[in-house]
Amino acid sequence: MKAHNQPQPFRRCAAVPLTVVALLLWLLCLIPATANAADAIQVAGTDGAVQSWTVARMKDALAGDAKTIEYTGRGQKHTANAVPLVALLKAAGVPVALKMDPNADPKLKNHNLRLAVVVEAGDGYTAAFSLGELMPEIGNKEVWLVLDEDGKPLSQRDGLVKLVLPAEKMPARWVRDVVSISVVDPTAAKRPTTQRAGS
Repeated sequence: MKAHNQPQPFRRCAAVPLTVVALLLWLLCLIPATANAADAIQVAGTDGAVQSWTVARMKDALAGDAKTIEYTGRGQKHTANAVPLVALLKAAGVPVALKMDPNADPKLKNHNLRLAVVVEAGDGYTAAFSLGELMPEIGNKEVWLVLDEDGKPLSQRDGLVKLVLPAEKMPARWVRDVVSISVVDPTAAKRPTTQRAGS
C-alpha cells in the first residue's frame, strides 16, 4: 500500500496550482465591483449619505442646467458639454438656496454659508470651495463639471468627469478624474466659547 501513496513533496506541489486558481477566481470576482465604482462619482452630503452619479445620470437629471462652455487648457482652446457643480449639489439634496430669516437663531442662521465643498481626484489631488461662492445669490462662481471635450469622451487621464473654472487666472483648482465630491461643515468641531470684552 505504501508503494502506491504519492510522496509528500508531490502532494504539496499538486496543491499549489489549486491555491493559485482559487486566488485568481477570487480576484476576478472583485473586478465587476471595482469597474462599477469607477463608472460613477460619489457625492456625499453633510449627513453622511452618499449618492453615485454616472455621466448618464448627470446628463439626464441635469439636462436643463447643461451648457456648452469654452476654456483654454495647456494653451489649447476646448469646447465641452458641462453642468454646474452647484446644480449637481442641488440635485443631490444640498441646500444651495439662501433663506433669509431675521428672527433665526444667530448660531443657526444661514447655516449653508458655513459649508465647504471638497472635490477629490483619483490620484488624491483635492480642491475646496465654500458653498457660498457657488450659491447663485452669493458668489455665483462658475464651476463646471465637464462631461466631454471637443465632441469626444474625456481622456483616460481626465476620467469620467473633470472640474474646470474658466474664469480663474490659474487652473490650480481644476481637478482631473473627479471621483468624489463631499460637502462638509468645518465649524462642526466644537470650538472654544468666545466672550466680548467686559462681559
